[in-house]
Amino acid sequence: MVIATLLHWKKLSSRLPQTLSALAGTGLIFGFGSVLLISQAEPASNQPVLALVWFGVFLWSIAVDAHIYRHALSIKMNLGVLVAVLIFAANFILLESVLG
Repeated sequence: MVIATLLHWKKLSSRLPQTLSALAGTGLIFGFGSVLLISQAEPASNQPVLALVWFGVFLWSIAVDAHIYRHALSIKMNLGVLVAVLIFAANFILLESVLG
């Protein structure tokens, strides 16, 4: 809804299917990558390299989302990063409030 609202506000509603498919495709790739990384984790041991790699993948996914938002909304990259982080934070807060 947020993406659709932003695109409608910028009068770029025709970009919604492209934006959603790009976000879904990249989200799927990063999701599978994260699952592969998490499956390598051993809860009993400390694995700082694995944590750093996972954090790098997370930052990379934020950068990719920001790039998608930048092109979809015709904005600068720093605003794309802001939109990506705000949408991530809103999703996180929503999931935390629903799932506890």
